[in-house]
Amino acid sequence: MVLLSFSHLLHGLPQTGIAEITVETEVTQEVTYESTTDQSQTVSITSDNNPGGEFDISRFSPNDPTISPLKNCPTPRPGSRVVGYYVLPDNPQPVSERQFESYTDIILSSITPLPDFTFNFGRSKTTWVTLAKDFVARSEKRCVTPLLGLGGWDGSRYFSGLVYTPEKREKFASSIISLMKEVGFRGVDLSWLCEPGVECNEISPEDLTNWADFLTLMRSKIPSTWVSISGYIAGLSGPPQKDEKTRIAYQKIVKAVSYVILMTYDVYGSWSETTGPVSPLSDKCNDEGNKFSFQESVKIYIALSFNPLQIIPSVPSTSHGWRLVKGDLKDKKFPNGLISYIYQNHTKEKLPGGPSDTKPGGLDQCGKPTNYTGTWTVQELVQTKKLTNDLTRGDGGYQRIFDTCSGTPFILNKQERILISYDDVESTILKTQFVASMGLGGIGL
Repeated sequence: MVLLSFSHLLHGLPQTGIAEITVETEVTQEVTYESTTDQSQTVSITSDNNPGGEFDISRFSPNDPTISPLKNCPTPRPGSRVVGYYVLPDNPQPVSERQFESYTDIILSSITPLPDFTFNFGRSKTTWVTLAKDFVARSEKRCVTPLLGLGGWDGSRYFSGLVYTPEKREKFASSIISLMKEVGFRGVDLSWLCEPGVECNEISPEDLTNWADFLTLMRSKIPSTWVSISGYIAGLSGPPQKDEKTRIAYQKIVKAVSYVILMTYDVYGSWSETTGPVSPLSDKCNDEGNKFSFQESVKIYIALSFNPLQIIPSVPSTSHGWRLVKGDLKDKKFPNGLISYIYQNHTKEKLPGGPSDTKPGGLDQCGKPTNYTGTWTVQELVQTKKLTNDLTRGDGGYQRIFDTCSGTPFILNKQERILISYDDVESTILKTQFVASMGLGGIGL
């Protein structure tokens, strides 16, 4: 059985000493690394919101007061969270096959909030509740925290209106908490992707302030429950401004949430001028106008005064592909002496991706025609014979190449002129090492 999406799961990020990361594919690999983090460490980063520049990463005790532990289960150590995502399939059987032991927390993703304070479950509510209760029971049996996921890329259209007034915030919070109690979820992940989301999302100049007030309300209503939010790679609603209003909003958000789960991906895709890494570890080889990366996103959120232990950056389980202008790779040299082959010119063709990719002929939630996006899950790369089961080699005419400049792999089919960028075991280990060295809350897979 191949454990993918992301099945090279990392269990138990350490706080101190030497730790083993077990990477599970068809072959179990063990890698050791040294973490310099201990629970008394402070991280020094200059911030407008925190002029002193020091963040005490021991603010969360081993028994985090904002999250009630599961009954008869050990409490995860600070910095040891491994957060996964699960989408209910049409056939509920895969729920029982989920490798729960690889995670500390799993988000059941995602339902869509509607303007009338109800939810779109993607099926009847009765069926969804039955499947969700089964998911919760199986999670808790394995000491995994079951979390309700709301929103996401396709599900953020109405957030702005739902939090626009105190009365609406009260009704929205009550509807979420009522659903959590009905099913038995132990927390909620709120993924409002406003400006970086779909074009028809409702947007207001007051969104960040209203969001902060809503999260403060949620925390007051469920003080001992997990409340996490998604964090766009450049800030919660794009690059953060430095005005007083924004500063106050971020202060409220930092105080209200248990964790912010960073979306450190989609740095390059079909929309980019060149090919490039989906989720670069470092931006030292990115284009000047695209200086985003796994490391940089963490620094942005620390500068916004998030405690490092509140930050959980995620590793993508999807990939992006392009058809190149030429099959032969051209090296790109940088002033710092680095050389990369992942940045190539492409034809701008809408490349068909894997089975999960969108297809032409439909309409998205905004009523616009759909098309291919050149996207595969990592599991689909294996299933379609582009990668071997252990992710270490290309297959079916593809060659795997690791780009040391970005810290990510890509595969190349020279004859078909197709380049696909993704994350695998090697790149995930590098990111996990960074997570441990910075004393972060964990990692999302």
